[in-house]
Amino acid sequence: MPVVKPTVYCSKYSFCHLRKLCGSHLKTLMFFQDFAAQYWTFLKLKWTQCLHVIKCVSFASMKSPLKNHCLMTQSMTKLKAMKTWATVAARKIPPYHALVFMVRGLYTNWKQPFAYMLSSGPVKSETLHILLQESIACLLQIGLCPKAIVCDQGSNNRAVLKKMNVTTPNPFVISNDSHKTYVFMDPPHLIKHIRNNLKTHGFTLYEEPVLWSHIQQFYDHDSELPIRLAPKLTKRHIELPNFAKLKVSLAVQVLSHTVAAGISTMVSFKALPPDTTATAQFVEKFDQLFNCFNNRRFNSTSTMAHALTDKSGHIQFLQHTKEWLLQLKCRNKTQSLPCLEGWLLSISALEQLWSDLSENFGFRFHLTSRLNQDPLENLFSVVRGKGGHRTNPDAKEFRSALRQTMVDSIMTTSEHQNCEKDLATLLFNVYHIQQNVMEPQLTNIQREVPCSIRTIVSNNPSELPGSSNTEEAIIAYIAGYIVSKLRSKICAVCVEAISSQRDVNDPTHTFLVKKNFMRCDKGGLQAPSASLQNLCHNAETIFRSAIEPSTHISGLRSHIIRRIMEATSDNIPATSCEKCNVRRLVLTLFVNIRLHHHLKLQNGVLLSQSSNKAAERKTAIFRHQ
Repeated sequence: MPVVKPTVYCSKYSFCHLRKLCGSHLKTLMFFQDFAAQYWTFLKLKWTQCLHVIKCVSFASMKSPLKNHCLMTQSMTKLKAMKTWATVAARKIPPYHALVFMVRGLYTNWKQPFAYMLSSGPVKSETLHILLQESIACLLQIGLCPKAIVCDQGSNNRAVLKKMNVTTPNPFVISNDSHKTYVFMDPPHLIKHIRNNLKTHGFTLYEEPVLWSHIQQFYDHDSELPIRLAPKLTKRHIELPNFAKLKVSLAVQVLSHTVAAGISTMVSFKALPPDTTATAQFVEKFDQLFNCFNNRRFNSTSTMAHALTDKSGHIQFLQHTKEWLLQLKCRNKTQSLPCLEGWLLSISALEQLWSDLSENFGFRFHLTSRLNQDPLENLFSVVRGKGGHRTNPDAKEFRSALRQTMVDSIMTTSEHQNCEKDLATLLFNVYHIQQNVMEPQLTNIQREVPCSIRTIVSNNPSELPGSSNTEEAIIAYIAGYIVSKLRSKICAVCVEAISSQRDVNDPTHTFLVKKNFMRCDKGGLQAPSASLQNLCHNAETIFRSAIEPSTHISGLRSHIIRRIMEATSDNIPATSCEKCNVRRLVLTLFVNIRLHHHLKLQNGVLLSQSSNKAAERKTAIFRHQ
């Protein structure tokens, strides 16, 4: 094992010592063969007996910043940097960037880092071009079939794609004269850039303004309501304080179907001006586009969040979206934004990739969440958490943590991570290496998708005001959600008693119609009956008056349910059905939802009190203080 010594450029004498030690052994580019060569061998053994369809993979590259230390290896006597010695000597800059390559399965869900290297600065496009070509060649050599490259929109990545003649009509790289590898821009990065440009500049869609101020106006109105249209939207989403721009979840929650439906609802009730309709369409379109590139399950109630198939409607949606994006212009900008070009490139790549996979490899469906950089983001999160949670490791610490992660096969991430869990496992572990056991079949992954309750309530211990149109629409949506949950638990007579048909002309059904994803007969939300809506209205009034004085009581849920049942009359037909007990089921589900969000609100208040201190500590760490 080579001895690694960290050396800091602190004087000209130490620099001269390094120069004599290294001499002319430094190369412009160096793969770490002590890491990569072993894994190429193991990967080749792994794929010896696998089916051709399982060998379809995507690979991604990503860089991570490091501390400014210089690493020396006495046995190799080479400075581990990708720049020439003359450049390093002139600028006296040690390695402070790490570039990692990872391969991931498209048909089966697995992932495996296969190479990393250190650089004394951002990797130049010429060097990155060589790395991409070598990566594709090595993957083909061991029997894999690289069908996709995923990268962000860094200037060096865009320069490489231009050098490789990657365009929107031809979004692929040709190797071995005929093999096509399609190029994708990382969708989480693209959605963040769209949100940032919307906040900074704004857009114009068919000569209609799309402005951040429209979303801010919606939040200002919605945050004052006792029950809200978009409860996940907070002040942090609007103001974007330190490091908030890096959070993908904040961008996705702003550009969401819930916000689009809320804006349209307020426009219908004239709470917002009519020119905000274009903003609602903009938000809705990017919500569906991101779902199209981030589907993780075969079936989903959200629009475009199900798996890509020939009959799923994704290809038709992507074709329409390409024409729509061409009409989208950034205000105060004469040239097209790189993020819009990235979406157009990714859309063309997905269309052609699906045609290739379905015709030549027999794919019947595809989960597009395997075409992003989330596994690399999660890997960097694990590396930073090694050895006392080093949020900004130096080159030695990075190499040690990365190797430890690979040996231990430990890739667990924090619950507060920036990206969603990628639901993939390492291809092989230490047991396989020691016993030389390379099983041809991959382990099936048990996907555990969190079941979130999409409600639109907030907590305000005040009396329910005099039933504004917006509030009545929200209560109707809550009642419709309750109907959808109870539909499979009660008899047909009771279902008919608590439900009705959605009426587009009914103001109370406005938000329910705009928020709904599916038809009633396909499992979508169904409008509640007038008696059920009235019961929910009364239950909300009693809940607000009872929650604060009763917080300390043991058995809080039963206490609130009992108070609501004592104070409300049973105005739901079919009470003669003793087996169903509709009233009890409705009130139990309603109180469960309200208690869940009451606790969530209280936790948010506690977290907001310490968020400023945490941001200050994080800023100090990034400044090396």
